[in-house]
Amino acid sequence: MVTYHNNGERWYRREWSAVQWLRNWVIWCGGWEKANGLGWEIFNSRGKLKDIAPLSLFGHRFIHYGWGWQIRLGDRGILTRNTREGTLYLSSNGAPSQASAWFMGAPEEVTGAVPISRAA
Repeated sequence: MVTYHNNGERWYRREWSAVQWLRNWVIWCGGWEKANGLGWEIFNSRGKLKDIAPLSLFGHRFIHYGWGWQIRLGDRGILTRNTREGTLYLSSNGAPSQASAWFMGAPEEVTGAVPISRAA
């Protein structure tokens, strides 16, 4: 199967079998796989196991990073959990500056801007 992709700088041609393409869509081990499916690099130069992250499942719908994870929710945006900072938010592009909703760890610029309403 021949597909064409743009990496942001140029177009390139990728020749993968349907099995390679399907495996890459189901699970992609970004920390271990070389670019364009040209092999694996599981150990570093000192023989130690490399970090598998980023690890992507189902066509990048779920991605685990070393700092947390993201789930793509279609038109609703990207749900991001940063375990290092203790945050959980929904944003259009995965960036906290574009968050439309905060569920955990909202920054002071958000919490300070929202008046507290109390039940009567």
